[in-house]
Amino acid sequence: AASYIINQARKGLIRTSFLRGLPLPVWMLDGARFGEKDLELDYDRVEVRLANLRHATTCLEQEENAESATINELNKQAQELDQALQEWAAQIPSKYSYKVHSMQDDGLWPRMHFYSPTVYSFTKPSYAAAWLEYFSTRMLIISTRLRILTSSHSKRFDETHEKEKQDCKAILRTMTD
Repeated sequence: AASYIINQARKGLIRTSFLRGLPLPVWMLDGARFGEKDLELDYDRVEVRLANLRHATTCLEQEENAESATINELNKQAQELDQALQEWAAQIPSKYSYKVHSMQDDGLWPRMHFYSPTVYSFTKPSYAAAWLEYFSTRMLIISTRLRILTSSHSKRFDETHEKEKQDCKAILRTMTD
């Protein structure tokens, strides 16, 4: 089994591949080899698939003559990945749950310290960190899907993807709040 340091280095490489659109080497794909298990392994599988999807999206953007089938396949992969992440979140133990608070705009709270009148509270900071991972990963999946749908190649298929683009933008706006 891999040490904690090796496991964390692998996670860092996965995140780097997100940002740069690079493929992951085959030896890094299976999180079980690095000590991941249970919910962590399920989340790891989502991250690995996302890294590979982002690489494929980067390749799509560099292709001169992408086929509609390629765009549709990548879009489908992004949708499946989003669904897998939501299913993962549904398995998170209830002790990790959060409370949503809506602040009234009565002029008494310092607005400059809040981006939104909606505030989430957690019983432990580590629970907030788990949900932060979820929300940031979901936003990355949705933004990748939006990249696929708005790529220069998909402009030929704008009508078929217009509603999906609007849905992605709405999800991102909601999650940003």
